Amino acid sequence: MFEEFINDLLQITGGGNPRVRAFEKVRDHAIIRVLTEGLRAEELLTLRLDHLHLSDGLIGPVTPLKEARASGEGRFVPLQPRTVVAITRYLRARDGHKRASDPWLWLGTRGRAKLTYSGLYRMLNRRAADAG
Repeated sequence: MFEEFINDLLQITGGGNPRVRAFEKVRDHAIIRVLTEGLRAEELLTLRLDHLHLSDGLIGPVTPLKEARASGEGRFVPLQPRTVVAITRYLRARDGHKRASDPWLWLGTRGRAKLTYSGLYRMLNRRAADAG
């Protein structure tokens, strides 16, 4: 049941198809894939471009939610190959964004800066509704 739901969400965002050019769909697809790797919402939203180690298939250090918030501390999250591909496609789409020079990994739509928790919540609810 859970796997079907995730698959429906991934399909509604273009299924990782590289021909999908819409920034929002490519971003949402990559976000959903990263969330399935075990990141919490707050960890996902605090990622910066320098946290990507795609050649090693890792994201990190992921800022811990409690304690040990010192610079450079945190865990590294291994990524599935399909997630690495989704992030790579998102990075290509991100290059055309008005705020591409910002350090945050996940950018908002319509030229907005960093994706917020409420933006993530609305996106997931919208995608879930679209997926039925």
